[in-house]
Amino acid sequence: MANTIAYEGISWAIGSTSFRTKELNKKTEWQLVLLDEFWRKPEFVNQKWKANEFLQQAYYKHLWTNDFTVGNASRPAKDAREKTSGLCDIGVVDRETRKLTEVGEELLLISKSNNFKGDNILQIDSDSFLYLKQLIKTSVDVGTSKVRPFIILARVLNELKYLTDEEFVYLLPLISDEASYKNVIGKIKDFRKGECDINQTIYEILLSHNSYKQAHDLLLDADSVTEDLIITIMMNRKSPMYSKPFFSFFKALHRVLMGNDFSDKSMKILDKSISDCKTTRTTIREILYCTTKNIINGGKNTFRPEVLKSVKSEESFRELFFKVCHVSKTLNNLEDYGDLNLRYFTMSDCLITEDQTIKFDTLPKIYFSMVNDSLKAISFSDSDLLYKSVELKDIASVFEIDSEFFYRNVAKEVGSEVYDRKSIQIILDKKKYARFNKLIDEKFTDAVLLQILDEFKLRETSDDEHDEKIKQFVSSNSDGPTSFEYILGIIWYKLNGRTGDVLRFMNLSLDGDLLPKTHAGGGEADIVWEYPESENYPEHTLLIEATLADRQNQRRMEMEPVSRHVGEYCLANKSRTAYGLFITPYLNPNVINDFFSRRNMNYFSVTDTNQFVKKLLIASLETDNLKKLIEEHIEYDKIYSVMQDYFSTDERNPLKAQEVFVDNLIQ
Repeated sequence: MANTIAYEGISWAIGSTSFRTKELNKKTEWQLVLLDEFWRKPEFVNQKWKANEFLQQAYYKHLWTNDFTVGNASRPAKDAREKTSGLCDIGVVDRETRKLTEVGEELLLISKSNNFKGDNILQIDSDSFLYLKQLIKTSVDVGTSKVRPFIILARVLNELKYLTDEEFVYLLPLISDEASYKNVIGKIKDFRKGECDINQTIYEILLSHNSYKQAHDLLLDADSVTEDLIITIMMNRKSPMYSKPFFSFFKALHRVLMGNDFSDKSMKILDKSISDCKTTRTTIREILYCTTKNIINGGKNTFRPEVLKSVKSEESFRELFFKVCHVSKTLNNLEDYGDLNLRYFTMSDCLITEDQTIKFDTLPKIYFSMVNDSLKAISFSDSDLLYKSVELKDIASVFEIDSEFFYRNVAKEVGSEVYDRKSIQIILDKKKYARFNKLIDEKFTDAVLLQILDEFKLRETSDDEHDEKIKQFVSSNSDGPTSFEYILGIIWYKLNGRTGDVLRFMNLSLDGDLLPKTHAGGGEADIVWEYPESENYPEHTLLIEATLADRQNQRRMEMEPVSRHVGEYCLANKSRTAYGLFITPYLNPNVINDFFSRRNMNYFSVTDTNQFVKKLLIASLETDNLKKLIEEHIEYDKIYSVMQDYFSTDERNPLKAQEVFVDNLIQ
């Protein structure tokens, strides 16, 4: 009997579950800043990272003192390695030295400039374009194969147009060579026709790998099943101790199915043995059981009919046991990495995830379809340019395409008879707004917006708890302040009857799903809403300023920036009337007083005191006031009119004027 069977990986993943972070863009950029600072310290500049626990612990402390981590890791050096491992995977940090690569330096510059607007053929943000290039270059080891996950994704989407969530999580990562590519593509097509089962597909792919076939044959050919045999065939990479519970599971399942003992006692022992299998217990139950209720007392009715039918002999029982154990382990691993893979892929801003499917956005779809014939050649290879800052065409000649030919294909895709970039952009913008309006209808109804505003208000008492709820409502890649600006943009868009170029007016980076993402440098705190002349108001601009600063810090943090933003805008746009609107969960009375008084104060240019604005007109609202505007379906025409009354009031008491302003809004 073989004492050990070498574990053979059958699926790929990008990043590490040890760094399964939310706000991935922000945390990636932030850690580059911290790494850059760390390596510039005189005491560390000449030290080596590898096998240097003292240095790694020092880096962990650096993360802690800069609020990147909470500082309670039991093994700080290991945590420091894990925190940087995902950055190594995508090539912004060198795996050996843990110093910024050429690409990392480029991303750091983009982040520090706080300007993410890109000028590239796919019309995505500059950081997203960098991530795309890195994902194209990134390869991972699967057994003896090298796999480029994003290239595999592109080929699959080119062929199948989309992937369901299940196909993305459970089948896509099983592609490790050209044979498995063809196999998985065929299985997905069968799956969509209802002709195959994901668990069976996974099992067949497992048995196509030598190590699993060896373990399978070892179990089925053994004269008797011992604990040592189970430990061998489970091939646990970490420790044999993790495989021991599966022997108890084997005996308990054998007693029930082969002994035909479905008594409460035997079912209880079986379920206890499944629980002891720890990380796989949920997937084991899902494979075996057809119910989540009354498992112990359900007897035969607890099991899936196909499970009962499959057990006809000792050999078929062992076959079932092997399948349940290894499919459950594989399912667990795939589920563990599925979310992580998607987080990294979506950093490219090339994907749309909606209606439980994943597909390319329009321009990436056209681009990758044009280079599809050449993707096969690089699918199972690595790149020696991962750490280098290069153009797409330098990664591989396949990625160089003629821009005119590209836009001809885009025009064909969007149904345009002309293919100049400006005309196509108008069509693309219409498609984008159609998606945005659908997103609002499905995800940000008035009722949901009211709930989110409540969470922002409650955040002052416990920001961690309510930030998590806000992420669930909005996006896991966005922090509280960014989500607040985004939600205010949506609310204002709806109050304006869904008119106005809100996606441009919001000074935010949005991902492929048109949800906000936070950068390490933070965005400008303005929504600059440009209004054309109408029957009810002249041409003007409204600068919406948002803050989640609490009442105590609001005066210190917001009075100067808000008035400066409005003042500088007015100086730069003297021919255009502009107003400020400050929105926060709680208004500090001194902030109200300061903004109210600005209507009688000059604002001077700091570089030329001959340049000044005679007055700044800034109104203020609390989120509870905003809720009333939503509930009463108040439109902007009225808001504008009431603001004019507020700015011209004879009332000298700012708090009384504020009270009248709010009352008039919702009357």
